[in-house]
Amino acid sequence: MATHLTKVGATYYFRRVVPDELRPYFPTKSGKPRVELIFPRNSGRG
Repeated sequence: MATHLTKVGATYYFRRVVPDELRPYFPTKSGKPRVELIFPRNSGRG
């Protein structure tokens, strides 16, 4: 299984680190540079 996919309960999460040079383009709500991106992935059930 790929290391960038994590299963929590019935939901898979896609997680990737943001490269240093791109972090200013992905700010958090507080304005700090985002270190990683995490997206829930639909498991296709239900």
